[in-house]
Amino acid sequence: MGTHAVAGEAIAFTLTMNMIRRKEEAHKLSWEGLETRIGRWITYLHGTVSILTAELKLAKAVLPAEEVGKAFAGVIAETVNTLVSVGETMVRSKKTPEKVFALLDMMGHFEHSLPHLASMLQDEACAHMNHQLKDLMEHLAVASRETFYEFEDAVSHDAV
Repeated sequence: MGTHAVAGEAIAFTLTMNMIRRKEEAHKLSWEGLETRIGRWITYLHGTVSILTAELKLAKAVLPAEEVGKAFAGVIAETVNTLVSVGETMVRSKKTPEKVFALLDMMGHFEHSLPHLASMLQDEACAHMNHQLKDLMEHLAVASRETFYEFEDAVSHDAV
């Protein structure tokens, strides 16, 4: 996916996701709506990795080394905040048995991207963002596990 396509996806994602940042709004989504938004979140995640990589490379190329961390943190803060807040909203949305597969997909993509994101956020100015991302990973794992247990329970009740 080219840089312009990633930027276009990021803008579309941000506009769509700004409407469902609150937990109550996510609870009102149909399963299909939630699945669509999780798919967009995954696209945004991959776009975020690309954008942060490019921004860090640019900051290192044009700024003195001692200014890179603070400038980078300022430029990427809103992108990371959107990724985390919408991810948390998806995690806290209504638990349904079919949601387990979407959460596992979300978690798999995030688990793959997290080491790269964390490596870019090692500067002290980015520490809070790194912490937010790690918290989101933990919340995804807990929600996946809880939703799986509910799915398992629903299947066992259907078998009876």
